[in-house]
Parts: sequence; C-alpha cells; structure tokens
Amino acid sequence: MWQALADVGCSPPLKLAEVSFLRGDYVAALREIFAAPDDARKFLLSAHIAYRMRHRDDALAFIATARNANFLRTHQDWVLARAIEAASLASLGREAEARRALGAIQLPSMLAPAVDAEIAYYAASCAWMLCEYELAAGILDRIDATFDPNIEARFELLRGWMHAAREDYQAQLRCCLEAAELLECNATPDVGLLALIVRTASALTRDMACVEAIPVLMRLETWIPWTPSMALEHFQTVRTLAWANAMAGEYIAAIRQLNRAKALAPNAQSRMLSHLDHAWIARISNEPLHLRAELSEADACAAEVDWGTTSDEEVGALILAAELYASVDVERGAEYLAQADGARGRMSRWLGFGHDRRLGAFYDFAEAVLRVARGDRRMGRHRARRAYEVFASVGYRWRAANGALVLYHLTGDDIWINRLDEVARDYPRSFLAAEVERSRAVGRSPMELLTARQREIVELIKRGLKNSEVARELRMSANTVRIHKGRIFRAFGVTNEFELLKRLTELDSAA
Repeated sequence: MWQALADVGCSPPLKLAEVSFLRGDYVAALREIFAAPDDARKFLLSAHIAYRMRHRDDALAFIATARNANFLRTHQDWVLARAIEAASLASLGREAEARRALGAIQLPSMLAPAVDAEIAYYAASCAWMLCEYELAAGILDRIDATFDPNIEARFELLRGWMHAAREDYQAQLRCCLEAAELLECNATPDVGLLALIVRTASALTRDMACVEAIPVLMRLETWIPWTPSMALEHFQTVRTLAWANAMAGEYIAAIRQLNRAKALAPNAQSRMLSHLDHAWIARISNEPLHLRAELSEADACAAEVDWGTTSDEEVGALILAAELYASVDVERGAEYLAQADGARGRMSRWLGFGHDRRLGAFYDFAEAVLRVARGDRRMGRHRARRAYEVFASVGYRWRAANGALVLYHLTGDDIWINRLDEVARDYPRSFLAAEVERSRAVGRSPMELLTARQREIVELIKRGLKNSEVARELRMSANTVRIHKGRIFRAFGVTNEFELLKRLTELDSAA
C-alpha cells in the first residue's frame, strides 16, 4: 500500500511496519516504526496507523511533530500530511479547521498513483464527515484506484458510506461485499480493512434480514487471521452474525455464536452487550429469572464505563439496556435511556450513525416500550410509529417488524400484524413468525399452537423431567429444549414450569 513512500532509502523497520499494518497488527506496526530513524515517512505512516486505530488525536500529534521538525520537505509529504490532518480534524468535530485543510488540497496532485490515491481517500473521508457527499464522491471518481486492490477496497467502503448517508443500505451492503471480494482475492490483503468491512456488512445483513449474505460473511469471519488490534471488530462481527442467524430462525447457531462473542468481548461495553444479548434471548424464551440475572451482570459492566465521554456506536448498549429493562424495572431503563440521549449528542462524525436517522429510531423504539411500561400508551404509540416509519423506509426489516409487533399490541389493528407477517413469511422458523401465529391464534387451544416435538416436550415436563433429561430422551441439545420451552410458555401465556403445569391441569379439568 505504501510502496510509493517506501523507496530504496526506506529503513527496514518501516518495511516491517508496513507488513504488520497490512496484517492488522497495529500495535506491532507502531513498535516497529518507533525503531526507525526520524523522517517524514516515519511520522506519516504513524499517523496513518493511528487514524486506522481511531486515535485521531495521535494522528494529529504525529503530523505536528513532523511539521515542527521540518521533516515535510517535499510537496508529496506536505499534501499527504494535510490530507490525513483534514480527515482527523473532521472526525474530531473541528469543522472549520478541517475545511481549511481540505481546501488546501488539489486533486489529482500529479504524484505517484499510490500517493494520489491515499490523498484522495483522506480528502474524500474528510468531505464525507463534513456532509459534503457530492464533493466526496467527486474526489474518488477523479482517481483510478484499480492498480491496488487494497486501495480500491477502501474506496468501495467509503462509497458504501456515501450510499448510507442517502439511506440506501442495500447499495452500501453491495459495496461492502464487493470490497471484501477484492481483498479476499488479493495476495497481500489489508486484513484490518477487511475486518472493518465484514463488521459493517454483518450489521447490515442482520438489520435488513439479508440471509443470503450470511454464509459469505461467516466464511470470511473464519478466514480472517484476527489480531488483538482487531478485537472489537471480531466481537461485533460474531455478535451481529449471531443475530442474523436468529432472524432466520437458526437459534442454536445463534446461541453458539453469542457464547463465542461473550468470550471475545474486549472491553466493558462489549461485555455489557453480551449480557444484554443473552437477556434478550431470556426474554423471548419467557425466562424472567435468567433475564434478571443477565441484566444484573450487564449493570456491573456498565458501572465500569465512563458514559459521559462515550461518542461511538457502543451507545447502542445503553439503548438496548433501556429496552430490556422496560419489562423488569422501568426507572432503571429510563436512567439508561437518559445516558443514551446524552451520548447521542456527542456522536462522532466518522460514524455512519452521525449522518442518518437510524440511531434516533433505535432511541424512539426503546422510549416507546418504556412509555408503554409506564402506562403512557398514547406517547408509546407515537414513538413506536415514528421508529417503525424510519425502519420501514430504510429497509431495516427486522427492526420494522419489531415496531409493528409493538403497535399491534397497542392498537389491536390488523394492519400491524399483517406488516409483521410480511417479514415473518420469509422466515417461518423465527421468533417473529411465532409471534404472528400466537397473535392470530386467539380462541384456539394452546396445544394446537405447538409442533409435534413441542407436544412431546410438554408430556415429558408433565412427567417431571428436567431440561437435561428431556434433551437425552429426545436426543437434542439442552439449548434446543430451552428454546422450545420458551415457545411453549408463550403459547400457554405462562412464564415457568409451575404455571405451565397449573394451566395444563385447568385445561384438563375444563375438558
């Protein structure tokens, strides 16, 4: 990637650093750079790596050091430094300074193709963060990046974010998959870039219910040689693929992946998200004790985080916590939502969420369920409708279906169950499909709503068998039994085995 800057006079430590960077081992790359003699290449490569690591203040510091020491002696070095500086300033919200830096850059610069492409990437990134989308697209279009798959993939990823700013997430997903293909076919791929691409594509696949992309992304997840520098991307990729599988009704695969994600969680926010994921599974499985236990663990993780400085997508943990707490502790849920509201105002411009309506819709949905839990059905309906309209308009089918479910429970209007059914029909094994069936089964016997296997499980529960014993009897995993029991509880309108047995006795007596 940096061959044009690494000429024959480049020191061996910088050559090693370039290789470590392409492997996604940013810590090793910086360690190797520090062993090199001070010159422009050393500080520009350091700034590039710091930018990739999202340490934008450090990137600016490296450039300032090079400038103050008079290392930026060539036009090439000066323009490249200015481009990295412009993007770093924009990501930190220093808009006026970023615009001045961007205005000083002329493209194409008539330099080596690799250098021109690097300058164009940072200039376009700066323009995108300043919401100058047409300018950003124009910058990329003026530069031919096809000579290097790594640079071409970076351009494609950035083009994807421009589509996202127009709320065309299908186009963004296509850009991500095309970029991933470029890297996978490259003999020396930028592995850290591939990790970012797969993480982004996994989240889009989950929310838009694009199940056809799941096998591709699962293969890439196992193909990537993950390093500690990519720990957060690895965690989020596995986690979001778990939910993509859950949407398709593959709950066993989903639970296995959620357990993997929990082991991969690199920080307190990630551990909190893992516990919230398991709390969500407990909620749809009608396991209130498990739900409370996971929420308690999430609380402990949340206490380790300084939420007053949070400005990245991990704010999603606060919103999810608020939603889940609505069913067990409304006031605690409201506290989390208030923290999320404060973090929304600090959202960094390098995040896609800082450019569109999605985060606001996530917030509205969590507020809706909290309002309903407090008895404010009118405002709950308003917030849920607002969230639904955003999700439906941008193609977030999974989240739109959840909004439709809440609106159906609030209004009883069949239009909402029909909209939920539009999604559920494509995923007949999913939680959503089960909710449609349950909502339309008013007046039918609960036993009629069960599958043959679930009726077998009911009979074994009546005999007093535990989950492990049921699993052995029916030759299935304990997790499978747990999921089936959750659906059985929902069909009977109960939350545990004691209530189920009582309900079965009542039905037998009535018969």
